[in-house]
Amino acid sequence: MAFVPAGRLLFLGPSRRLRGYAAGAVQLLAIAGVWLAVSLALGELDPLGSTAGVHRVAADTAALLTVEHYTGLQYVDQALRHVPVIAGQWLYLLPHFAGTFVFGLWLYRRHRPVWLLERWVLLAVVVLALVSFAVAPVAPPWMLGLGDGTPQLHGNVASAGIDMVAAYPSLHVAVAAWVAHAGRRAGASRLVWLYPVVVAVFVVASGNHYSIDALAAFALVAAAGRLVSPVRGGD
Repeated sequence: MAFVPAGRLLFLGPSRRLRGYAAGAVQLLAIAGVWLAVSLALGELDPLGSTAGVHRVAADTAALLTVEHYTGLQYVDQALRHVPVIAGQWLYLLPHFAGTFVFGLWLYRRHRPVWLLERWVLLAVVVLALVSFAVAPVAPPWMLGLGDGTPQLHGNVASAGIDMVAAYPSLHVAVAAWVAHAGRRAGASRLVWLYPVVVAVFVVASGNHYSIDALAAFALVAAAGRLVSPVRGGD
């Protein structure tokens, strides 16, 4: 029997656990890489960099606002914009990126069968949202002067070259809804759906999205879940 130093035994367990998370981290980073690469490509195309592009964004935004007008969602927007936004930039970024990453690692490690299905749901959500951004670029409310709870964030995003006219659907709400969707499949309480609802309130209150963007995000996750899952029905 080979002798293993006591000091090595202390680190053997944690080392194996870290290696166990590595594959999940790579898969999550690959999905994030798809989003970043396409967002940078769309930003490079710069729809607002030409007169034709500006007219296209204006037309798509006007069409969305018309739908909001006739459905009454504009009044929801107006009400939510009175919700105070505190630490907007951090609340906009940390749960979306760090929170989703940690949740994905937990899902990979603790509920592997659920992860093996839900990773494709997440990828479908990201890809379908990016297609929407490319086909119908919509200016967010803050661009129209309707309030801005995260002004510093927009300057940083613009300087990074990321697509700025990507309001519809809300990818923030879609990713949060994916967390709830995956959490339910992993056995979490229905209360997990409060998370994307809170995110939806925040992104509208901060002037980053319209209510219809949030509703479209929920529909997007539902569609992606049905598209990917071989099982019909249930949560």
